Parts: sequence; structure tokens; C-alpha cells
Amino acid sequence: MATETTSFENFPIKYQETFALINVFEKQVEKFADQVYVRYYGRIENGKHGYKTLTYAEVDRVATNLACQWKNKVKGYKTVAFMADQSVQYFLCVLACLKLRVTFLALSPRNSETAVANLLAKTDCHFLFATNKYATLAQSAAAQVDGTTCEVLPSFDLVGRLRQPLNPLASKILDKHFSEKDIEQTCAIIHSSGSTAFPKPIRLSNRYLICGIQSIPRHAFSQDPSIAPSFGDVQLCCLPIFHMSGFMGSFNMSLVGGSNVYLPKFPPSAREVLMALEVNNGTHMLAPPLIIDQLIPSLNEPQDYIPLQKLKYICVVGAELDEKTGDYFHANKVNVCNVYGMTEINFLVGGDMRKVKENKWIIMSPMKAANPYIRWEPVENEPKQRALVVRGNCPALATGVSNRPDGDYDTNDLFMEIAEGSNQWRYLGRKDDTLAMKNGEKTNPVPMESAIRASPIVKLCTVIGEGRECTAALIELDKDHAFGCTPQQMMDEVYEAVAKANENAPSHSHLLNQMVYVLPFDFHLPHTDKGTVPRKKAIRMYSEVIDKLYTDFINGPAPAANASKTQQKSTATWTADEIDNYLSQAAAVVLHSDPNVFLKDPTSSLFDLGLNSLLSIQLRNRIAQSFDNVPQNFLFEHPNIESMRNALMGRSEEAQEDVVAKHYMETEEILEKYIRMAKRDFAVAKTNYPKDAKQTVLLTGATGAVGSFMLRDLLQSDKVKKVYCLVRGRKGADLMGRIRDAFSDRMLDSSLLQSDRVEALPMNLDDVYLGFSQEVYNRLKEEVTVVQACAWLLDFNQPVAHYEKECLVGFYNLIKFAYKEENPMHFHHVSSITATAKYGAVIPETPMARDPYVAMPMGYGQSKYICEHLMTYLAAEKNFPCYMERLGQVCGDSAHGAWNTSEQFPIMIVSGGTLMHAMPKLDTRIDWIPLNFAASAIAKIMVDTAADNADAPNAVFHIVNPQEVMWTDILEAMKQCGMKFREVSVEEWIKILSEHEDNPAYKLMSFYESAFNDLTDCPHWNTDKTIQTAPMLKDAPSFNKDLLNKYISYWRKEGFCN
Repeated sequence: MATETTSFENFPIKYQETFALINVFEKQVEKFADQVYVRYYGRIENGKHGYKTLTYAEVDRVATNLACQWKNKVKGYKTVAFMADQSVQYFLCVLACLKLRVTFLALSPRNSETAVANLLAKTDCHFLFATNKYATLAQSAAAQVDGTTCEVLPSFDLVGRLRQPLNPLASKILDKHFSEKDIEQTCAIIHSSGSTAFPKPIRLSNRYLICGIQSIPRHAFSQDPSIAPSFGDVQLCCLPIFHMSGFMGSFNMSLVGGSNVYLPKFPPSAREVLMALEVNNGTHMLAPPLIIDQLIPSLNEPQDYIPLQKLKYICVVGAELDEKTGDYFHANKVNVCNVYGMTEINFLVGGDMRKVKENKWIIMSPMKAANPYIRWEPVENEPKQRALVVRGNCPALATGVSNRPDGDYDTNDLFMEIAEGSNQWRYLGRKDDTLAMKNGEKTNPVPMESAIRASPIVKLCTVIGEGRECTAALIELDKDHAFGCTPQQMMDEVYEAVAKANENAPSHSHLLNQMVYVLPFDFHLPHTDKGTVPRKKAIRMYSEVIDKLYTDFINGPAPAANASKTQQKSTATWTADEIDNYLSQAAAVVLHSDPNVFLKDPTSSLFDLGLNSLLSIQLRNRIAQSFDNVPQNFLFEHPNIESMRNALMGRSEEAQEDVVAKHYMETEEILEKYIRMAKRDFAVAKTNYPKDAKQTVLLTGATGAVGSFMLRDLLQSDKVKKVYCLVRGRKGADLMGRIRDAFSDRMLDSSLLQSDRVEALPMNLDDVYLGFSQEVYNRLKEEVTVVQACAWLLDFNQPVAHYEKECLVGFYNLIKFAYKEENPMHFHHVSSITATAKYGAVIPETPMARDPYVAMPMGYGQSKYICEHLMTYLAAEKNFPCYMERLGQVCGDSAHGAWNTSEQFPIMIVSGGTLMHAMPKLDTRIDWIPLNFAASAIAKIMVDTAADNADAPNAVFHIVNPQEVMWTDILEAMKQCGMKFREVSVEEWIKILSEHEDNPAYKLMSFYESAFNDLTDCPHWNTDKTIQTAPMLKDAPSFNKDLLNKYISYWRKEGFCN
């Protein structure tokens, strides 16, 4: 490794020549056979424990024998999953799978059962190894995926395996031939943390991994060859293998003949980290910020720093190290630096690893090999900020992660260059809502906020936690509801809402009650008209409150403020039993458990009973109220009642393992419930549809914009015999009059309604008979051939649980109406692009993989996601023809220009173009489709598929405008229509609007602030298949001056634009 590298292709170990990661490793084994490669904690002589070693040859022999043993077990499986705690045994199992040439799926034990099953399904993995500790979780998850085998591994007898010679048939059992075909083969799958929904599998090719294991060492070498890993060096990696950094850290020292240290447990205590470095003479270290933070309380004497000062560098990965913490270590001559990367892109940007630095330690620069493959894109309205984008041809890019049409990958991360042209950067944070927390975990706050807002006492809330130890919430109460409660009742309702939010959140995201701040009644959170709170603005407004919230939580209340001197003194005289009782009571409160659980077995680790790093802070603070000098890492050092008692009485014990609680997603829970119902309620249908029969349609939503145009088109079709319109209202009400009003408002031909081909019926979808008598229900069931479920609640503020009550119950009743054992009705649903908007840069016209991450994080989009997957299940498994029309943003019709004047874009165009004389500059695509073309396309799909059998893969259609334009084209059309205005930044436009309270757009000001963010990075929805069935879609006009002139004329008639 003696040459500097300027691209990944020129790394010393070239993926173009070595082909596969396991081939690289085995070549290094040949080179360093007798050198130490693994240092692990285990039993040594006289029953004591200490660090032992394995040579390269020993590691390879054990792994080879294990691979030979597993050969027949995994035969026929392309992917093998593994669930276990971090250990040297884990690494040996990784090597065994790589030798078997199967893809290794590393599963975090932190996942819920449903999340594990989801990962197995998404990766087409049907074989799962698990250790006994996780047997129940693994077996339950495997049982949810058809054809999946779970094998529980026996205890790993490493001593016994070391005595075994190499299997004499190994060369015949294992395939040692490698070629160029292996370069792009998926070698391993590492999954995301599940912060946004279910964990997302990320496929890592041999190319990616061969580049990745060299990235950090080459970055160090380019700055100072003396600090780069070299022969005999020892690395301590404080991350598990199921993290990308841990996986890379298991292999990178093999490049130079170095060794890796495997800690006795995860997460390790500060004492274990320092001991591992000291005993093994560590030279390099990889760790997340949380581990670095936890070292500080253990550094009390000058000699305590020595193991850290001896290190050439500590690479902080997973999240950015706090600047004050880094400054503290550098002041004490400990060389820490941040390294930026993510599983999708590898390590691409790193800090200055030299002990004598040119710039402050927190400044980073791109790795030399990465420079040709990255670009820094300007951020609108933020002249000093840049977004990092990785080119699609980067060898360090994971397989299939592109999120842009050109194949590039937008990291969604923001940086600031310290001086123009310097190529030296400071990391700023994420563009999206994901909170990157101090422990390296990530939290999606949006579902939690939705759950909290569902409480009637909560008006607004925001969940925060970026760069912090845990999440926190700021809550504004609904005054009308709160004034009817006592203060205690108010807080009880708030905490109940918080508990609901925690139910479906990962354990590392859980909100603790003391981290919930309820604003006084005269204070308010900033918010949009949709009820969302701009997080950064709220943080700025309440920065002092937030800082105090975290300071009080982390440091804990001072004993003097919470207990009298007499009480503190009395604890010093407590007996062991009294301390045990106190600790058990405290643990019971934090863990919501029975104190006897902890008293029964005081040696059981609290981490195995549900404690995690977040709850450990809470429990530590409780203990600190009664005992002096309780350090921050107390629970990590003393994880059971007996150990804590001994420490408080002046004695110490060994720490135990940590187990993290499960999380569960509400959207998937609701979907799973309906699929279970569908399995029970419907048999596989028999179908033989007549080809030329006329259709009788049942339509919901006929009084809405899309529904009324759809009704017009159905009545104009000679393929439609009759349309029944379900209209919300009582029996005897003038339901047809409501439909006539809808036609009149939109200038549709009302004469079409003067026919017995259309009939309005009162609707109550919550009733099993839809509000009809059983006789009418049965008659319609025999008569209707096509159902279109167009009506849906449009309230972006409501969570998915609200949509279940308001929409999904009725939706399922409508499905039951449409089902028949022979020739069920063709069932259609106007879905939404919000059900798939998070899929990626290009959305295919197909059902999505079952992953709620693809839906927008709001109840509306999630409810549409549930509908789509339920319908896909029915089509695929029950032979029930179900069709989804994903509808995008609709603008007014192209014939008469009828566009509702209460919608945000008409208000914006008129207000900006004629009142403010200013319009915001945006860089985004627009695929707005005129109302009449959207409805015609849907109606055409309905009648043209009415004789088709169920075909799930081809049952999705995209109703968006294939003729996309840019926002700049919208502005040009406005100018061509005579509007005169300046083009200003979004920030300036909002500022101008804020100064004109009489402007119609003023009341939507907060909404526009939010909407402008949503308009960036808009995906592209494919329409090729839809156009084949509904060719009029390709004739939909793009937004231009002719279309806008019609809208302006309509608005003038309505008195809106004068």
C-alpha cells in the first residue's frame, strides 16, 4: 500500500483483478498465515478470562470447516440471514457464508419480528441462522415468510473447532474459482435502522466491499503514511458487524497484516474499551459518538488517557461527534476525527487524521479516490450550503440505490465549505426530517408526531433529537379541550398520547415523559395550515427551553434539590436488602414492570429485561436523587441489581449484555389485520367474464371534482349500461340534486343526468349493507359489475388510525360487496401518488414491495398504501380483479378552465401575479394533469378492463401528466398572460407575503413554506403502460399560457381575479 490513489479503480487491491471479497481475504491469509488476526475475550487459564488470539490461518481454517459443514444446509439458497450478538464467532460465520458464495444478510437483533419477516421477504431470503438467544424472534419471523427455514445454532465451541484439522475435501466442496462475473454479485446485505419505516435492505457488491475496506486506510495514507494501518497494527472496532462500519472494520486490517479486537459484549462499557486498548496495544479505533462520550467519565487520572493517546487515530462513524467532545479529547492529546459515509455510498469524506492538523479537527475533505465521483450542488436560498451528490458510476456505490433519473445518488446531506474553493467541508445535517441522533441511530419523527396529535388535548407538536442523546417533544395544547381539565388531567392525557406514539416507534426513538415540554397557554409553536410544525424554526424559537430540557435530563436533578440532607445521609446507612428494594422499585417504574421481577434474580441484566441506552439515563437519574456521585455510564458498568448495590456500597461487579426493545409500525399492523380478514372472508374466485357485455358501475365520490367528471365520461360511454352513485346523505334527501349542483359548478352537461341510466343512492359505508336494506344490497350485488371507490377523506393532518376509522372500514365493506365466488365485480380505487412518493426517483407502474417507507409519512398516503396492498393481495391470491389508479396533482379542466379558487395554487398564481407582483423561484418538475383528462383516463381504464381476469402485476395505472414542465414554465406562462412580477427567492416571497395580511394567500403562508420543500426532488411516475390503455393521457396539455388563460377567465367569472 505504498502509492497514493486518486480513484477507486487504482486502489492497491483492485476489484477488477481480485473479483470477490472472500478471494481478497484468502490471498491475505496466504501472505500473513502465522500473524495474529483476531483478538477476542474468553476463558484463559485457571478459570480466569482475558484476551486470546487467532492467527490468519486459524481463522481461515475454522471458517472453511464451518462452510463445509453448512454446505448441504444452505444448498439451493441464494441468501442466508444471520441473527446473533457481535462476537468473533459472528465473524467466522460471515466468512463461512462468503466461502459458500451465498449472499450474507446481516440482521440486527433490535428489529421487531415483523421487521425481520419484512426483510426476509424483500431480499427473497428463505434460510435464517440464529443463536439460541434470538431463537424465538427468528423462528416467529421465519414462520411469516412462506418456505423459510430457521436453524438455531448450538453453542459455538471455538476451542474444539481449533483442534480440528482442515477438512480434506474442502477444495472439492467449496468453489474457489472467481471471475469478472463476481464483481457485481451481491456479497452482503446490510439494512437501514428502520427509522423511516421497516428497515431497508441495501445490497453490497464485491466491488463495493473491496473499495470500502480500503477507503479509510487510503485516506489516512494520503495524509500521512505513518498513521495508516500497517503490519502488526491492532484495531478496535466498537460497532457490530450488522452495521456497515462494523462489517468493513472486520476486514480492513487484513490488508496490511494487522489484527482486530472483538469486545466481550455490546454495547461495551468504558472500562471494557480502555482495557481492550491497553491489553492489546491498540493502534486504531472505530466507534460511534456515543461510545466516545461514555469514555469521558472514566478518564479521571492522567494515566487513564494513555491507551487513547497511543492510538494513531480514532475514527468516529455513524454520526458526527459533538464539537465540544472532540475539543476535549484533542486538548488531552487524543486524536479523534469524523468520517462521513452511509451504507448506500461507503466512506467518501473524512477528517484530518494527522495528529498535527492544518484545520480544526471537525473539518473534513473528500477522500482522494472519491473526488471524481462526487459533486456539491447549490442549495436554494442557502448560498453557503451544498448538497452532496454521488455519481451513479462511483465504484463505492451500493447496488440499486440510485434515487435520481440519471442514476446518481442524492445523499440528502448538507455541508458548508469553510472557504470557497478549499474543498474542505463542515457537515451541517440532513435535508429531510430524519433525526440523526448522537448514538448513531436515526428517528423518523413524523409518525410519532401524528400519533401525539391524534389526542384531543394536543393542538400542535414537534419531535426533536438531531445530534442529541434522545428524542424530546414540544407540545402546544388545544385550549378548548384543556380548559375543561385539571392540570393533572392535562398531563395524564399528554403522557397517554406520548405512550401511543412510543408503541410503534423503535426503542431508541421513544419519548420519555420528562423530555416532553408543554408550552404555556400564551406561547405557540410555528405551524403550517396543514398543522405541521417547521422543526428548525421551532428549535430556534425555544432553544433555551430545549437546552435546559436536555441538560436537566442528562445531568439529572441535583440531590440537594430533590432530597433532604437527612434522606441522603440515611441512604448511606441502608442495608443491602434496603438498597435492593429501592433499586428494584426504581427499575420497575422506568420499565413499567413488577419490582419482584428484579428481586427474584438480582444478577439478571436489566438490559435483557427491556432497559436500553435511553431508559438507562432515566434510571440513572432516579438513583442519583438518593445517592451521590452516580456517573452517567453507571448502568452500563453495573447492569443488574446486585452489581449496582455493590457499587453503591463501595464494591463492583462485571457488566452484562444489552438487549434493545422491539418496535412496530402501525400502518403494517392495520394492513396485516385486513389481509388476515381477507384470508378468512374470501375464497379463490372463479372467473369467466363475457367479452362484450355492458357494464353497471357503482361509483363513490360523484359530487367531487374527479368523481363528477368521471360520471360524465361513464354516462357518455356506450359500454356502460347504468351508474349507481353513492352519495353521503339520508334516505329521502335530494341526492341527485347534489350531483346536478356538482355538474353545474364544473360546467358539465347536466342533461346527462336526466336519464334512468344514473341513480343516486344514500351511502353509509360503515354499515355492512352500505346503508341499504338487505334486499336492495342483494339486488345491487347481482346487478353491478364494476365498483369505483373514488371518495376519500382529504386531511393531511390525520394519522393512519383516523383513516382506518373514517375510510378503511367502509372500504373493506365495499370490497365485500364487490366480491362473489364466481365473477366478482371489477374493483377500482383512485389511489394517490402519496402512496409511493418515497419509493425513489422513478416510480414504476407496478405494485410496490410491501414496505411502508414508500408512502408519504402521513395518514392519507399510508391509508392509500394499505388499500393498494390489500387489493394486490386480493388480485394475486384470491383471483379478485382489483385495479389502482394512482392520481397526482390535478389542475382545472382544459375545456372550461374550472379550477377551484380555494386551492393553494390558484390562490398563489393570482396573489403573486396580480397583487404582490412577485413569484418564488423553484427548481422542480410539474406534472399537473387537467381534471378532465385525469377523469377520462380513469373511466377508460374501468370500462376497458371490465372483462379481464385478475392480473396483479398489471393492475396499477399512473394518472399524471406525461408532459412534464418546469416551474419556470409556469412563471413564463403567467408572464405571457399579462402578469407582471419579479422572480424572487422563496424566503423573500414569504417575507413579502407576510407584510400583506389582506392578501388571500396570507392565510396559507405557513402552508407555502412547507409546500416549497415538498416540491423539490419530485419523483417521476412512469405512464407508458397507462397510455396504452388510456391513450388520451398522452394528449393532456402541459401547463402553458393557453391553459392558464382559461383558468384566469374562469376565476374572473367567479369574482376571484379582477
